[in-house]
Amino acid sequence: MPSVNKTPNYELNQWQGNEYPKRQDFVDDNAVIDGALHGLETSKETPAGAQAKADAAEAAAKAASVPTTRKVNNKALSSDVTITASDVGAIPTAQKGSANGVAELGSDGRVPAAQLPSYVDDVLEYASMGSFPATGEAGKIYIAQDTNRTYRWGGSSYVEISQSLALGETSSTAYRGDRGKTSYDHSQTVGDAHGLKQAVPVTTSGTGSALTATISGLTLSDGVTLRLKLHTAISAGATLNVNSAGNVAIKDVKGNAVKAGPVAGSYLTLIYNGTNFILQGEGGEYGTAGAAQVLAGYTIGTENGLVSGSIPSKGSQTYTPGTGNQTISAGQYLSGIQTIAGDADLIAENIRSGKNIFGVAGSSNVKKVTTLGRQQSTSSSNWVYCYFDIHSLVSNYSSLTIDNFIVQLNQFRTIDNDTLPSFSYSYNPSNGIITLDSGEDNMFDTITPAYANIWVIE
Repeated sequence: MPSVNKTPNYELNQWQGNEYPKRQDFVDDNAVIDGALHGLETSKETPAGAQAKADAAEAAAKAASVPTTRKVNNKALSSDVTITASDVGAIPTAQKGSANGVAELGSDGRVPAAQLPSYVDDVLEYASMGSFPATGEAGKIYIAQDTNRTYRWGGSSYVEISQSLALGETSSTAYRGDRGKTSYDHSQTVGDAHGLKQAVPVTTSGTGSALTATISGLTLSDGVTLRLKLHTAISAGATLNVNSAGNVAIKDVKGNAVKAGPVAGSYLTLIYNGTNFILQGEGGEYGTAGAAQVLAGYTIGTENGLVSGSIPSKGSQTYTPGTGNQTISAGQYLSGIQTIAGDADLIAENIRSGKNIFGVAGSSNVKKVTTLGRQQSTSSSNWVYCYFDIHSLVSNYSSLTIDNFIVQLNQFRTIDNDTLPSFSYSYNPSNGIITLDSGEDNMFDTITPAYANIWVIE
């Protein structure tokens, strides 16, 4: 039996051509249709249900939408809104590359030269950085003329734009090339490049007393400097004739005629003062010191060269004062300390009054006491008088008085052995006789000579 085709949705029997359905086929199809219809009946929407679903859909739509009372950039949404460049902060196309607008970027990412400002009015020059305004302006270039450096205002301070070298004449600038070239060219010039009137060294000719020199292009004038190499020894009072202009005296810096001395092969530096040639670099005068004025072991320069000194030296020595003078001979150098000895006892109290020792005047009253010894009377009489001759013992007896003597009697004996009476004595300065007087006649024993101890006080 051929198969029966089915419908795509409910699979109902579908016959074709010469096919005939059976009764069971209709039963099966009716059952399928009945089930499908029943399903539609149970799932169909009621009006109340449909309304509820519509209300829910409307509420959801309202929740997800923007109220028409809202505004965009102060434009209400109640109608269509047109958004402009200003609404979103964009630059209007009309302002790009135009006046009061903004610069554009070219294909190289740079602002086209046509849209750049000239900056001519934005370059400001000041004498120095210290002259800049306390607060600068952005976009301006500031130039310090003393250093030729450029700066910009950084918001709080000036910032140097470039550390490249600047032309100038300070330690922080590069020197001008044109001046550098001038200096170099000048350094290569031979001769008197500065016009200092200084000639190139030449060798003299002529004689030692009348030198001559030929210097091409030189004219003598005040301040001209010559450097000459002597061909012969120079003589005292020599002259110099330059370019046959006439003999000119050569003098030292003191105006004296030049001395003999410079030998052949030596150089002289002369400056013309309008009248004479003044010799430069001379040692000057030597003075009059010779060997006798210079210590032995040393030398001194003279016109004739070095001379050895002859003054002897005297080392340290101490001199003790005595009754005679002590001298230090002249013509010697005291190389050591010379000491004149002193004495702590050389004071006025230790010197008799009326005496002076080394300038110290005495103040002591102590006198000189000389013992004349035991003297025997020159008289053996028993008279009241006996005397003692002392003129042979004291040379200055004529200047003495009785107060200059002390007399002590001894070995005097009276006739009756009585106690020695009191006595006195006198002194005669004309003959140097001391006379004793007992005060009684016939008092002394004639057989016993009289003796006395006698001192003289000066």
